[in-house]
Amino acid sequence: MKTDVDFSPTTAPAEHSQLHAPSPGSTRVLYKGKAVSPWMARPRMLSGAAVVIVIIGAAVAYGINYAHKAAQPTAAPPPVVTVAVAPAQIASVTHNLEVTGSVSAWDPLSVGSEITGLRIEKVNVEEGDRVKQGQVMAVLNSAVLQAQLDQARARLLSSQTNLKKSIQPNRFEDIQSLRAALSQARANTAEQEAMLAQAEANLSNAERNEKRFSDLSKQGAVSQADYESRQTTAAVAQAEVNHMRESVRAANFACRQAIERLGMAVVGGRQEDIEIARATVAENLATVKQLEAQVAQTNICAPADALVLKRDAHIGDITGAGKSLFTLMRASRLELRAQVPEADLHKIAVGQSVKLVSAATSVAATTGYVRDITPIVDSESRLGTVRIDIPTDSAVKPGMFLRGTVALGSSQALTVPSAAIFNRDSQVFLFVVSGSQARRRSVETVLTVGSAVEVVSGLKPGELVIVDGGGFLKDGDYVRVSR
Repeated sequence: MKTDVDFSPTTAPAEHSQLHAPSPGSTRVLYKGKAVSPWMARPRMLSGAAVVIVIIGAAVAYGINYAHKAAQPTAAPPPVVTVAVAPAQIASVTHNLEVTGSVSAWDPLSVGSEITGLRIEKVNVEEGDRVKQGQVMAVLNSAVLQAQLDQARARLLSSQTNLKKSIQPNRFEDIQSLRAALSQARANTAEQEAMLAQAEANLSNAERNEKRFSDLSKQGAVSQADYESRQTTAAVAQAEVNHMRESVRAANFACRQAIERLGMAVVGGRQEDIEIARATVAENLATVKQLEAQVAQTNICAPADALVLKRDAHIGDITGAGKSLFTLMRASRLELRAQVPEADLHKIAVGQSVKLVSAATSVAATTGYVRDITPIVDSESRLGTVRIDIPTDSAVKPGMFLRGTVALGSSQALTVPSAAIFNRDSQVFLFVVSGSQARRRSVETVLTVGSAVEVVSGLKPGELVIVDGGGFLKDGDYVRVSR
């Protein structure tokens, strides 16, 4: 009895050359879906084993060959580029500080009118003219002010006359008349006194007669009528004396009044009136001076010796507050206001010379001198201002842009050619040659001096740096050094 045993999966593809071995006691096997004799399938099984053995042998041979090659030295890759090198060396470096800025007037003067609302009648200067201090540059219409000044002068004259009248209100003729009246009063007083003396003498005589007749009347020598007549005469004499005494007192009073009137006339007016008159004179005098100053201000004069940079005054213009008529450059002096980083300000000193160069070919290079260094630094830009005087005989003009070089001295420093330095992505680096390879080296530089750059860190003296061909390299590239 025959038994067929199939060792292949029922889902196996027909094209797969798989050999299925029979189980013990079987008489037939399946090969590629067909029942064959076990003896017919054996040679095919042996050939598959041989293939496996060949593969294993090839792998062993490959491993032995790989180990042999690894043991041998590796050849260097070909160079990427041919480069030129130069040694880093210590050299004398001249330190310069480059500054830039715009030219401006040393002391710009803006001249305008102090009086507003007046018409410009004349302009005497043009841009580029040199003027002297006090020179009239323009004239304004002063007709109204002149009329006001004439009125003020008339009022001043009137007030001065009133002051004189207040000080001495009487004329010379009046004073002479008062003196004559005083003399007349004194004469009248003397006359009244003389008449009083005569009346007193008459009274004394009448009193003596009245007494004598009284005695005679008692003796009966004279009549009573005669005696009474003598009494009447004495009484009349007494009345005359009394009258003359009153007349003398009146004459004396009149004399005193004449003296007082003359004294007042000689002394002058009252002090209060004099003070009022003096105040009026002072007020009118101040008005006159004010108008005189305003009239003088109608002449626009140069405040100092200067150069006229700009003229904004035109005939017929009306002056206004804050309006500039002329822009002057005092003493014709120019200066360069250079903006310098705060870290470099301490390197500059007053009096240092500065070589100045303009981009304009018509302006020759000149030498200026540091006049002043700003005491403050701009909080935003971190720049300070250095004022550099420019020679007056140079062709430099206000507003020009200049470059300046300040010599700071020299020192020994490590330098490399400037062609060796690269600056990418805010990093400064160069390539040094190590063996046959280029090695990137980050460095710190200070300044460029001609064709050399001062290096302060990242490099040692004597190291070879690549000065030509470094732009095509990256760290570790193999290079060929040109001879």
